[in-house]
Order: sequence, then C-alpha cells, then structure tokens
Amino acid sequence: MGAVDRLARPPRLPLPYFVSAIFGAHLAFIPLFGVLLPAKVERLSPDSALVDFSWLLLVGALTASVANILAGALSDRLVARGGTRRPLVVAGLMGLFASGAGFLMATSFGGLLFAMILFQFALNAMFAPIVALLADAIPHARKGWTAGWLNLALPFGSFAMGVAGLLLGSLDFAAFLTLPIIVVFMCAPLLARWPAMPSSGTHEKLRYAPAPKGRRTDFVLAWIARFAMQLGGAVMFGYFFFVVRDLLGSEATTASDATRLTFLAAPPAAVATLVLGRLSDRRWGRRPPLVFAALVAAVALGMIASGPGPGLAVAGYTLFLTSLTLFLALDQALVAELVTGMEDRGKRLGWMNLTNTLPAILVPATSLVLLTGEPGSTLLTQLLVGCALAAVVAALTIARIRTVR
Repeated sequence: MGAVDRLARPPRLPLPYFVSAIFGAHLAFIPLFGVLLPAKVERLSPDSALVDFSWLLLVGALTASVANILAGALSDRLVARGGTRRPLVVAGLMGLFASGAGFLMATSFGGLLFAMILFQFALNAMFAPIVALLADAIPHARKGWTAGWLNLALPFGSFAMGVAGLLLGSLDFAAFLTLPIIVVFMCAPLLARWPAMPSSGTHEKLRYAPAPKGRRTDFVLAWIARFAMQLGGAVMFGYFFFVVRDLLGSEATTASDATRLTFLAAPPAAVATLVLGRLSDRRWGRRPPLVFAALVAAVALGMIASGPGPGLAVAGYTLFLTSLTLFLALDQALVAELVTGMEDRGKRLGWMNLTNTLPAILVPATSLVLLTGEPGSTLLTQLLVGCALAAVVAALTIARIRTVR
C-alpha cells in the first residue's frame, strides 16, 4: 500500500520555479512581437511595414500551429521513455539564441521570415513541455491558484514590452539577443528541479477517477471559447504597436504611449487574476468567472475601438488585459482538469494551443485582404469590433460546459 501511495502522489514541483519558467517563455515573444520586431520591420520597409509585419505574423502562426503539436507529442514520448520532458526545453532554449541572431542580422524581409520560422520552432519546443506540467504535476484543487500565477506572465510580458519600448533607442536591436539570455536564467531553476514522473503514467491512473461522460464534448467547447477570446488577443498584442500609433493618433510618441498603457494595465490584471483564481478553486468554480471575464473583454474591446482618446484607451486596455489574463488563467485550469490522466495530454494541449495560433493566422490574413482598400485605423477598428462580438460567443460557449463546474 505504501508503494501505491507514493505513486499516487503527484511529483513535487516548486511553484516559483514553474512561474519563473512560464514568465520566461512569455518574455521570449511578447516584447519581440509587440515592439522590437515591428520597429525593425518599419525601419527596413517603412512604406509597407503593416503589410510585411502581417506576413511575418501569418507565417509565424502557421509554423507555431505545427510546432506546438509536434513538441507536445514528442514530449509525451519522452515521458513514456524516460519520465521527463526536460530535454526538449533545453533544445528550445538553444534555438532561441539562433533565432535572435537571425533577427539581429536580418537586412531584408526574407531574413526576418527565416528567423521567424526558426523562432517559432524553438519557442514551442520549450513552451509546450513546460505548459504540460500543469496537468502532469498540479492537483485539481490547486490548478486555479497555480494557473493564476502562471498567467501573470501576460501582464508581466506587457510590462516588459513597455520596458523594451523605453530601451529601444539606447539598446537598438541588441535586445534580440538580450531576451534569450534572460529567458535562460528564468528557466534554469525549473530545469534543475524538473519533476520526474513514472514512465507509465501510473500515478495519474491511481490518482484520478475515470473521466466523466461528456468530457470530450466539453474539451471542444473549451477549445471554441478560447479561440474566440484569443482573436482579441491576436489583434491587441500582434498589432499593439500600430493600435497605439493609429488609434491614439500619437506617431511621435509611440514608445512613451505604449509604456504608459502597459505599466498602468499590468497591476490590476495581476491582482484580479490571483484573487479570482483562488476563489475559483474554493468557491465559485471555473465557469462563472470565465463567463464574466469574456463579457468584460467584449466591453473593453468596444471601448478601444470607439475612437481616439488616451483616457479611454488606457481604461479599455486595462480592462482588456485584466479580463483576458483572468480568462486564460481559469480556462487553463479548466482544460488541465479535462486532460489530466490522459496519456496523450501533451499532444491534446498542443491541439488546444491552436486556439492561440489560429487567431494569429486569421487576424493577419484578414488584415492583408482588407488592407487593399482600408486605411490602417479603419481596419483596426473593424477588427476590434469583430473581436468584441467573438468574446460574447466565448461567454455563451463556456456556459454550456458541464463536466467542470
């Protein structure tokens, strides 16, 4: 019985190490896509910056869609054979340095495109195995609290994006190599204490009851809801540089405006996510706060789309970042409950990651079609209104989930 009890316990995973690694993964891409890369695109091709950047986002998202599923499936095999996903994370970190050098040295759109493809394979090789730890090593009763901490990476990345905007002038593009160095340091504690797992997944089978009927249907509903919510994220984070410039009408002060927005929005997002994540574990469950967060996101996107104005933009961006961070945290906990105990959970989480990458494909593809006859500000307004409606769809979809309260 003692041996069974030992197997039934989840592997020990220090929360600070887990959080640091997730923060590092977000630091690898949010400042890159939000400030560094669009600024370099605009410097290389000022007359076609929005079009070129849209193509980069589109190709990057297509690459990520494949790379994350492959990384999840490969990490499942690593667990089955050796009980750890760690080697894939190490390979991904090495790839980040290579892609950073590619961005730094690129002198043409083709060079940026090659670096983007390499970056997406590297990022997903490190990111997919780390995310799978929420299902591997965190009990259901702590998933909301843990996911709340993990998803503070979103406001943290937004804050880092503001810092990158401030430093852009003095660091030039050395940040393309500075970011991977910081990411390695943030992931190092987790790599040193990576939780070992039984290669057969025995502890999962002992610890969790059989899956409730309807869990696969709920997985599909959760997929649809996250996809709908991430459409807004794809616009706000993918086109953040241009939203600030075009909708706020402040071309001469883009960096300072971006910094103000990100610095003001990050603290409320962090507090709300931690508090409501804890309450979702203890009292409210996952669904009610998820529905609330989706509806608030719809209102926030409408505020941003309604017209220029720094005050309204700050309020709208703060509400959006808070609601999206909260939604993704609680949805991550909900999905982790749905897949816990499945031996192919890494691959399933890879399929769930399509809710991040498909919006990142759809939004720039739509932009490329509409840009032929629309000014940038009109296009962004239309996209934001459409994303607000999608957030309402997300709320309605989450309300239909039944196997997780």
